[in-house]
Amino acid sequence: VKNIRLRSRLADVESLNRLLEHKISKTEETAPLIFESETKNEKLVLLSGDLYFIKAEGNYSQFYYNQNNTIKNSLLRLSLKNTETLIEKSNQFLRIHRSYIVNTEKIKRVSSENNIYKIWIDGFSEALPASRQTISEIKNLIQ
Repeated sequence: VKNIRLRSRLADVESLNRLLEHKISKTEETAPLIFESETKNEKLVLLSGDLYFIKAEGNYSQFYYNQNNTIKNSLLRLSLKNTETLIEKSNQFLRIHRSYIVNTEKIKRVSSENNIYKIWIDGFSEALPASRQTISEIKNLIQ
């Protein structure tokens, strides 16, 4: 039974990777995103195409983004839930895990290891964890 489940997940991941490879039209939104800390003393303004992903750090959010062709990160006192409400209008971002929101245009590939899904982001050497429910949402976004 375990092998059947693993083969099924592997087939899902392989088909998703094929869709990612063959995706022809990438729409890159250039609308500015404004993130203001809950204490109102810090602000981060980014183009949506420059934002790779956001990671929860307790009541803080760590933003990973492109600035002058280098990957930068900034920490703001802004919960991931509040961050998610700021970008919910854009269909370019997806919460893949309780601790991560990713830019779906930056997803390079998806893998499954020992019943754990991982998302690989373009320009990063480490994968991000993803929930099982997220994989079906990613499929729908790509298709």
